[in-house]
Amino acid sequence: MKYIVSFVFLIFLGTELFAGEIPQKWKSIGIPIQGIVQISKSSDQNGFYADYSKITRKVLWEKVSSSFKKSGFKKVGTAFGGTVIGFALGDDKIAMKIDQTGDILHLSLFNSKGLGSAALLHGVVFGKYKAEKLN
Repeated sequence: MKYIVSFVFLIFLGTELFAGEIPQKWKSIGIPIQGIVQISKSSDQNGFYADYSKITRKVLWEKVSSSFKKSGFKKVGTAFGGTVIGFALGDDKIAMKIDQTGDILHLSLFNSKGLGSAALLHGVVFGKYKAEKLN
């Protein structure tokens, strides 16, 4: 009985940590779910924002890049020393970046209508804006 209660608690805990659903657009691309601890409620067809744990930055980059490639997207550009990468499939242009706080990785995937500064980052990757150093 103790094991059943523990198992049910773990299922509940896992559901709570997941906290959101992956919008269909990102499911169809095959965004990796291994390591997700939270999906932002702001995730929608314009952006996917999730926190990952127990995965390295390099492995997450590789898994997400592989998902895009398998879905027919091509890597078309980078910005800020490769910290933001752009993928395109026809008119569908998506930028990716991964930030890190301690052991938590923050994956952001977004089109030109993404949240906050995401639209600006998207514009730099896809040539709408030019990043320049200020003197």
